[in-house]
Amino acid sequence: MLAVSLRADDPDLLRGRLGLVRGRVSWVELRLDRAPDSLDLAALVADFPDLRFLATWIGEEDGGFGVGGAAVRRGWLERAAAAGVDAVDLPLGAEDDLPPGPRRVRSFHQAPGGPPPDWEATFERGRKELRRFGAPDGDVLKLVGRAEHAEEAAPLLDLLRRAPAGSLVAFAMGPGGVASRLLAPLLGAPWSYASWFGEATAPGQLDFRTQLALLAPAAPGAPLLGVAGDPVLHSASPPLWTAAMRAASRAGLYAWFPTRDLEGLLAGHQGLGAPLRALSVTAPLKGQAHELAVELDPLAAALGAVNFLVRDDDGPWRGRNTDGAGALDALEAAGLPGGASVLVVGAGGAARAAAAEALRRGHPVTVAARRPEAAAEAVSRIAAAFEIDVSPVAITAADLASVVPGDFDAVVQATPVGSHAVPGDPLAGAALRPGAFVLDMVYAPSETPLLRRAAAAGLRVVGGAEMLWRQLVVPFREVFGVAPDTAVLRTELEAVLHERSVGDAAALALVGPRAAGKTTLGRAAAAALDLDFVDADTELERRHGRRIAEWLPADPAGFRHAESALLRDLLRRRAAVVALGGGVVEAPVNRRLLAAHPRVVWLDASPADQLTRRSSGDRRPLLHEGGVAAEVEMLDRRRRPFYAEVARERVDVGGCEGVALERLLRLARKLATKSVPFSTTHL
Repeated sequence: MLAVSLRADDPDLLRGRLGLVRGRVSWVELRLDRAPDSLDLAALVADFPDLRFLATWIGEEDGGFGVGGAAVRRGWLERAAAAGVDAVDLPLGAEDDLPPGPRRVRSFHQAPGGPPPDWEATFERGRKELRRFGAPDGDVLKLVGRAEHAEEAAPLLDLLRRAPAGSLVAFAMGPGGVASRLLAPLLGAPWSYASWFGEATAPGQLDFRTQLALLAPAAPGAPLLGVAGDPVLHSASPPLWTAAMRAASRAGLYAWFPTRDLEGLLAGHQGLGAPLRALSVTAPLKGQAHELAVELDPLAAALGAVNFLVRDDDGPWRGRNTDGAGALDALEAAGLPGGASVLVVGAGGAARAAAAEALRRGHPVTVAARRPEAAAEAVSRIAAAFEIDVSPVAITAADLASVVPGDFDAVVQATPVGSHAVPGDPLAGAALRPGAFVLDMVYAPSETPLLRRAAAAGLRVVGGAEMLWRQLVVPFREVFGVAPDTAVLRTELEAVLHERSVGDAAALALVGPRAAGKTTLGRAAAAALDLDFVDADTELERRHGRRIAEWLPADPAGFRHAESALLRDLLRRRAAVVALGGGVVEAPVNRRLLAAHPRVVWLDASPADQLTRRSSGDRRPLLHEGGVAAEVEMLDRRRRPFYAEVARERVDVGGCEGVALERLLRLARKLATKSVPFSTTHL
């Protein structure tokens, strides 16, 4: 179902990565265009018999790294065929004089900058070429387009729907092609392509872990959902909805749909076998969604804007506006009493939604903006929709420069000010009422200057993340008939925000079993890289004044809770190497946080190596009555999939410790200088 593209320029690194993906993906695309002549392909294929290998060589003229043209490509693919790979990739139109054995993938890529080709004609040409070279069953045609907007990928998806299952791979590169990469295997493609972290081989390619997560609750014929707008790839909705679907055992695929033409998007994605059931709608489409909806809820009608479209099967669209509900739900959960006065800062769509929802719940509201006319227009529209007079006891407009925030029980900050993009405090210098509630809709950073000032004054603060996950509750229930697990939503959002917030100086976290060398190698790596070193177990004992050897058997739940709290702190460290306890991966919440961290290395030691490396002075109690060897085998069997789930890279520490340290140092430097992965920048 998934082919992860791996560079073959570093054979040692490649082997570590193959050890991480085995059992998780079916196919590996070996990118041979930068492979060294010394690469032993036959040994590689033999050592990983549970993986299928697709050999690819792409020249510089086609966006790859290969030099030497068709002759060099043929040489590498001949070597790959002789080594026993399962398939080789040949461009459409290339002569096929390779030895028989592997399947052929005939590929065509749309040229950059030009108009899209006639896909029907290209499809027929590819099928004829496969037949001309006597293609056996199992050979595949690959068609790759380019799409800035999601509807531009629709013709390829329609071809895929009509082609015999397993005979065609079709999707689009670019921001508009992200959804097509996810939909392809559900429409009959034998696989879709994913990248390694930070090493996308084409625009819009997801890393394999993100793609696997999004596809986990998906199935052919399951509802298709998504978030539509432009830009939209920054949205956290896909991972949040996906986590909620998995927790609720509901099937569906939730994807990003960049577009400025909502009707074109909907028309292009009809008849694909997966009904388009719901769309979260962002700028600039909320007005289009309002016009498209046949049925509107009161707030959507009042605001003239829809942020959520939902329907039953292929029925008419119902329009909802849930922007304000998340804000008021978050404030009420923090203790906001009924009838409390609310100041809304801003006059845009989010501000209007919060003001309208507060008014609907019986709160007197003032909307204040830097442009008083914008505040007045927002208030006039809301008042007209509610059929009330604009008066001081209902909803009023104000000039932000003259309003007194200290006159209000609650302040809702609904502008971009305070975000990474627009730093600052929109109420700088203004006093706030003692005991007031302050909600800042900005969620990155999690603590804005306004929230920091309010918290220091002892006020009750609510971060934008609290509002963000609450916005999903009502739409999810409407689609699936059950409420989402709020603990899962909180954890997922925390992981997404952590992944966005950390950079190249984020802590290098080492995971792996006891006696894998996390402390020894970690300390040596920290010294070589001039970084701090932290041993998590030692830090736990220091903070809590309890020895783990006594704590763990007496209070395992308390120990794991303390370990999770410490993990959050350690992952926020900068310029440090952190050696984590072997059991930190036992808790699902820890695994999600580690999987979101961009610098996690698994030090992998076999059970035999663990036993050899165990210190005779290790007094930690055994967890298995069968003795040390039985415990090591049991823990290795249970935790090995967890280590693979969270790690970005893997180092085999068997054999020479010096070699293992050299590999770790090379990986640490690579992780610190690598480009940011798609999942970090676009969720």
